[in-house]
Amino acid sequence: MTTRRDFLKLLAGTAAIVGLKPSLALAEAKRVTVPLVHAAAAVKTVGGSATVTVEGKRIILVRASQDTVRAFDNRCTHLGCKVSWHGDTQQFVCPCHGGKFDAEGKNVAGPPPSPLKEYPAQLDGDNVIITLED
Repeated sequence: MTTRRDFLKLLAGTAAIVGLKPSLALAEAKRVTVPLVHAAAAVKTVGGSATVTVEGKRIILVRASQDTVRAFDNRCTHLGCKVSWHGDTQQFVCPCHGGKFDAEGKNVAGPPPSPLKEYPAQLDGDNVIITLED
């Protein structure tokens, strides 16, 4: 009878043969630094936002407070249209079918079936460090 340990060894060996990492982790995190000067002046003020491209992903940075920046994927969870941040209403709005998301990315109106994807982000001086998952 095959033990769990033997099965995991076999799985790791098979992964190595086909060129995969023998790690059982589902996703790897990658930390990316985005200088605020490259984002936009607007994200330096509370309520401001900027859209940046990081590792091929379009991300909306929103300055939630003096010490906090949040990072969201800018694709609507309905059909993938590009959402934009409206600081006056504190919502992300999708122009395609009227989808709306609150400041935390939760869907609050329209057809989107789920919240916007949020990436962990933190301020580090004049930089935003975003953690992406592969």
